[in-house]
Amino acid sequence: MLIFILVTFVVPLLILGTDYVQKTELTLKESIAKSGPDLCSISLGASVPIFLDPRVRTGLGEQGPVVEIIGILLIFLFRGLCVRFNRDVLPDHLRYAGGILGIGSVFFVGAIMAVGY
Repeated sequence: MLIFILVTFVVPLLILGTDYVQKTELTLKESIAKSGPDLCSISLGASVPIFLDPRVRTGLGEQGPVVEIIGILLIFLFRGLCVRFNRDVLPDHLRYAGGILGIGSVFFVGAIMAVGY
């Protein structure tokens, strides 16, 4: 359970904080709004060891390979949308759409891990 909390909540916050400190030209709100592709990349990287974990494979059962393929495609889709949102000038009510998709991909990988453990 501790690993689930660390991977799902603490690590993304640390990465956002590090990103904010390194990109001094952005404010915190701009950094959060543009964090979607970074969070999706983290999710994609974290999904590989999670899908290879024997406990997760056992927990997912026969649907494991299907969940893996759909999960990785979903993260790629989220990342593509995040990049597109960051490129375009969005209205104020959609400013954080990319960040929300990035957080959604982190929670998706966390949910797969929670089901497997």
